[in-house]
Amino acid sequence: MNKIYRVIWNTSLGIWMAVSELAKSNTKSKSQTVLFDTIQQYNNFS
Repeated sequence: MNKIYRVIWNTSLGIWMAVSELAKSNTKSKSQTVLFDTIQQYNNFS
C-alpha cells in the first residue's frame, strides 16, 4: 500500500519533517498580516 505524506517546516526544531497528508502546515498569524498591511500603507504615503 502506498503511504501518502507531505513535507512541512518545523519551526521549533528548524528541520523539514515528513508528516501525514492530513497534517496542517503553518499559517500566517493575524499580527503578521496587520503589521505587513501597516508597513505597506506607510510606504504608500512616502
